[in-house]
Amino acid sequence: MLKKTNYVGVDLGHYSMKVAQIEKSPQGWRVTRAASMFTPQNAMRDGVIHDVPTVSGALKMLLKHAGITAKNAIVSVQGGSVVVRNVRVPKMPEATLRKSIRFEAGRYIPNSVEESFVEFEILGSPDESQMDILLVAAPNELVNSRVDTVQQAGLEVDIVDVGSFAAYRALIETNFSRTTTDETFAIIDFGAFSTTVSVVSNGRFNLTRSVASGSANFTEALRTFFDLSQEDAEAGKAQLNVAELLEERPKENP
Repeated sequence: MLKKTNYVGVDLGHYSMKVAQIEKSPQGWRVTRAASMFTPQNAMRDGVIHDVPTVSGALKMLLKHAGITAKNAIVSVQGGSVVVRNVRVPKMPEATLRKSIRFEAGRYIPNSVEESFVEFEILGSPDESQMDILLVAAPNELVNSRVDTVQQAGLEVDIVDVGSFAAYRALIETNFSRTTTDETFAIIDFGAFSTTVSVVSNGRFNLTRSVASGSANFTEALRTFFDLSQEDAEAGKAQLNVAELLEERPKENP
């Protein structure tokens, strides 16, 4: 899939923008440069970039600041409007499925199929009459706004990937020190306004769901409870240690 010698990964979130350059080496792919910055305020809503010129200008500055030299980009999409489902369909040739996939997708995605990008991967066949596929759909507006932003920043978009898939490959699949094909993992991505949870078992995505709640909710709770400014609430959140909340405490005697 990755045919060139270097790429830049671009993650455009409501709160921050991140870029990372990877380069091919004899030992495999390695990260050579990375940087992040705040996303321009009010430029994005529900994952869709509504102020493309402002965000693309900020992204161009970030690329220059990080010393990114790659020109081919891999862009992530995720959030509540991105659908990832394991679906069982009648067995058919891949070419036939590609012609009918939008009809199948209409049963599982809340958005208009005509206004969505739809893709799939065949996972296998449980019997002679059926097969399992991984179905992915994302609204055109969500994908196109990100592609336009990255292109206006001077990059060529090679791949648009689901954020959960990219996280799995980066954190688990590329860890060659252990075998993960017979293990089950939960990948949790806390964003500013949404949280995505994925369950991967035996190398296959069994579940990917997003909820409309993220770290911005913690910031707002701190701001209102302690009557802080937005900046102080954000700084205070970064200093919180919730580890002790996860520890079991002995029950007190009545």
